[in-house]
Formats: sequence, structure tokens, C-alpha cells
Amino acid sequence: MQFKSTTNILFLILLLTFFSTTTVARGHGNKWPHVATYDTPDTVDSVVQTDSRRLIFKRRITSITPQMNRAGQFIPLDGAVSLLELPSNSDITLDIEWSGLVTCEGQGYLDGCEFKILADGNMTTPKASVPIPRYTRDLPISFQRHICIPRTSHNKSNREVREVEVAAHWGTSNTKSIFRVDDWSLAIEAHRGCHQETIALGPDQIAPTNLIRISANLDAQSTPTQNHSFNSLDGYTYNFSLSVPIYNEDGEAKPLTIYFVLTPLANTWHAYFFVDGKAIDGPLEIVFSNNGQLIVPSDGEFKVSAYLSDYSNNLTTIVVDFTNLVQYGSPFSVTSIDVL
Repeated sequence: MQFKSTTNILFLILLLTFFSTTTVARGHGNKWPHVATYDTPDTVDSVVQTDSRRLIFKRRITSITPQMNRAGQFIPLDGAVSLLELPSNSDITLDIEWSGLVTCEGQGYLDGCEFKILADGNMTTPKASVPIPRYTRDLPISFQRHICIPRTSHNKSNREVREVEVAAHWGTSNTKSIFRVDDWSLAIEAHRGCHQETIALGPDQIAPTNLIRISANLDAQSTPTQNHSFNSLDGYTYNFSLSVPIYNEDGEAKPLTIYFVLTPLANTWHAYFFVDGKAIDGPLEIVFSNNGQLIVPSDGEFKVSAYLSDYSNNLTTIVVDFTNLVQYGSPFSVTSIDVL
């Protein structure tokens, strides 16, 4: 009888273990990957707090959860937020980098998408939002920002900390625009001191823009605009447009917008260039061969000039490289944009 009792107990234990394991596995399967989680990042990697040299903190938040925004205003990007505890007796420089895949869809000239980074409720430097070109699909972008957080105490023995929130915000110009992000990361570094030599996170500093490389397709099935003189404020007078952030010598960003107008001549387009809403050049002629390859300009480049600073009379010349601009029978799209 004792042997039978022991066998029954072992059988019951195994049975309970089986059902417990099965229930846990089934629950996990229901949660992933079918149910998206939007209020927390997927991972927070390598949080480090150290007093070695000037670096005292670094963090990288990543997410592979797709998100969509058509709010018509700036809102926080879910998960792209970090609450830092910083020493109150030191000036601190925050170096911040956001990177990810973006898609921006819109139909009219007022449609658009933008990013900005806030730290302690303030805009980071350069103090300008980052415009995302319309008609982009899964375009990889990366941008850097920084800010000085001044000390709140001059007592070196003061060990108190202060909380500073760093958050990425994204927005659309209206509710007709659709903004999507995926596979993004937000990296933050905190350094002691606020000095001019402090560089942005990553190997590249923000420098004045002198070259833009654009890879895009102009739809060969487009029709010329009918009996309209070009007007950047009238979406019926051009076929497509895209916007690119360009930087002046102070690291401030301004939007360069290029409007493409199909003319009645075969395979011939006009390009108009605007900076911060003001015309700087155009119409400049773009011509394709019958198989969609660029013929004019022959070297694939346009040189445009603009005043990029509100406090300087220096005229900046920018080379716009259209070498990879094509005209195929598929919808207008932007493959990549490099701002150098």
C-alpha cells in the first residue's frame, strides 16, 4: 500500500507540472508576437553609471515595435523616454542620438512629419525639429542633439541628485499625414562640464551642410500640371516634393524643400528649391532618358546658394547630388538622403 501511495503522489506531481508548464507556454504564445506593447521599450541596454573621467552615465533604449502617429501635433514617442538622476553640484552635458526607420505619408503640400528631442522640458541643440521627407518608406535616419544642464548647487560636498527627463517627440502637421517608425534606438550619454569642445554622441559632429545626396524615383506615369504657374503653397502646381534638414555654421537646422514639376516635354521636369519657405533657385531642368536614367544635369549635380543663418550675411553653397535620381513607372519614393 505504501508503494502504491508513493506512486500516486509522484503521478499527481508530474500531472500538475505538465498542466502548469502547458498553461505558461500557451499564455506566452498569446502575448508574443501578436500583441504589441507600446508603453515600454523592448530593451534597455548597458546602463552604466560611473565617475571615471567625465563620462558619468550612458544608456541605450531600443525598440522593434512598429508605431504610427497621425495626431496632427507633437506627442511623446512611446518608450523613447529616460529619467536620469544627475549630480546637482556639476554642470552636465547630455549627448543624445536617435536612429531608426521612418515612413511619412501625405497627399497635400501641408502634410509632413517631424522629430524633436526634449531634455528637462527644453529643446535640445540644434534647437530645431528634424523634418522627415514626405513619401519616404522605411528610410533609415539618425540625428544627434545635445544640451547643457546647469548645476543647481555650488557645494562640492552636496550629494543630492536631480531628475532630468529625456524624451523623443514626434508629430505630424495634420491628421491626414501618417508617420510610422520602427526598429529605433535612443542613446544618451551624460558628461561632467559644459564646454565648447564637447562633441555630440557618435563619431560625426553636426557641421555646416555642403552636400546632399538624394536617391529617389519620380513616377514616369505622372501627368503634367494643367495651366498652373508654380506656387509652393498650391499643391496642384507641382507633382512631388521632399524636405531635407540642412545645417548652418552654428549647427542650427533649416528645412530645404525641393518641388518637382513635370513639364509637357517628354521626360522633362523642373526642380524648385526653397529654404525655410523662401525660394532660392529654380526652375532647374531635369531630363531622363526613355529608360528612366538621368541625362540632365550631365554630372547629376545642382549647386544652390542660400543664407542659412539669421545672424550672418554669409552665403552658403550646397551641392545637391541627383546621380541616383531615376524615373520609373512606380510611385514616387525616396530611397535614401545623405546630408554631409
